[in-house]
This record gives sequence, C-alpha cells and structure tokens, in this order.
Amino acid sequence: MSRPRRRPAPISTVTAYTLVAGALAVVFVPPLALSALLPETGPGSAWHWAGVATLTLALALATTWRVTHLLGISVRDLGLAPTWTRQPGLLARMDFQYQGLLVFGGALALFLVPYSVTFLPGMLTLDVPTDATGHHLRTLWTIGPAQIAVAIAMELVLLGVVVTLAEAARFPAWEVYLLSTVARTAFGATVGWELLLLVPVAVGTVWLYRRTHLLTPIIAAHVVAALAQTAVAAWASWISGAIYQPAFVFILFPL
Repeated sequence: MSRPRRRPAPISTVTAYTLVAGALAVVFVPPLALSALLPETGPGSAWHWAGVATLTLALALATTWRVTHLLGISVRDLGLAPTWTRQPGLLARMDFQYQGLLVFGGALALFLVPYSVTFLPGMLTLDVPTDATGHHLRTLWTIGPAQIAVAIAMELVLLGVVVTLAEAARFPAWEVYLLSTVARTAFGATVGWELLLLVPVAVGTVWLYRRTHLLTPIIAAHVVAALAQTAVAAWASWISGAIYQPAFVFILFPL
C-alpha cells in the first residue's frame, strides 16, 4: 500500500558529514580489506567475490537501516516503494505511472557509458585462440552475483543514504551534488583517468533522484548495466578459452 513519504528529521551539518563518513567507511572499507586477503583469480576466486559481495551488501543494508532509523524514517522512504508524494520538476509533470521507466532509462544510459569506455576497448584487441574451450560459466558464476550485490549496495549508500543525509541537513543543491560526487569518486581514485567518467554518473543520478525521489529504478539500471558487463565478459571467456581478467577490475568500480 502506497503512503505519503516521511521526511527525515533535521540534523546539523557536522552530524550529516559524520554520518556520511561513517557510512562510507563501514560499508566499503571492510570489503576492500577482505578483497586484499582473498585470491582474485584461480580456484578460490569464486569464494573471493562471493565473500566481498555478501559482506558489501550486508553492510549496506545494515547501514541504510541504521541511518534511516536515526533520521526517523524507514528504508522505503528512501524511494524504494511508491508514495503519494510527487516532487516538482520535468519528470514529475509527466504521467506518474511512467516516471519509473523514465528514471530507469536515464540512469541506464548514465551507467552504460562508463562501462563501455572502460571495459569494452579491451574486447577489440582480444586474442581468440582457435582451440578455445570457454570459461563462460565460471565467469558468470564468479562475477555475476557479485555485480548484482555491489550495484545494490552502491546506490543504497552512495545515493540513497548520502543524499538523504544531505537533505536532512538542509544542504544547498550544489553541496548535495558535490558531496555525492566526491563520495562516488573517492573509491575510484586508483583507476586513473576513468575516474572522470564517474562525475556525470554522480551528477546525473543525483539529479534524477532529487527530482523524482525514486531509488529503485536507479538501482535496477545499475544492476542491468552490471549484468550487461558480466554477459560480455562471459562471451569473451567463451571465445577465448580463458577468464577475461579486465572484468574483475570493475566489480568494485563505484559506478
């Protein structure tokens, strides 16, 4: 049953920044530490990514619940379920039943561009041996579930939690965009120039979220984009007879 969305309780600027820093540290630092301990490739790689994905998702769900509880709202008030509240703006003036599809399409386009630019160029130079036996099932089993879990965790925390805390502290619009962009790019600092591709993703998803307050379509778009990458990686493994290693680089890339 749909109901009016509850607003978060007002908090101070210091409290907002403290909670944002704490949420990011709790959700993403332990999985990164675990990732450094377990083998990324080889016989134990499936356990590596399963452990990282499970831990990331569990911490994200727990942190999201805790933050929303502190703000006096529920997790569904982040935009995970329909409400009667409509936000002003271009998307909200269109027929409401199609709003989720519009948000999904816009977010999917935002996510696919970085994936394409950072991931697909390696496909153009892929060496395909004539006796390839294929490792596509192993690729799907190894990174598919991890992609889904990390995509959900990313949007719950980097978008839902961060933007809600910023709005609870009554941040101006520019500060909300800046905070979300910094949070999303902080974990991609080691990837090189591809870091710049996260800026339009952060700005675009925050704009969609603030205009419509729909988080589920954005999460779904990230999941679809991640699964598209997984499918391409599986195809590369199938035709090459080897695990397509670049696929593992972008699992924790904070798109």
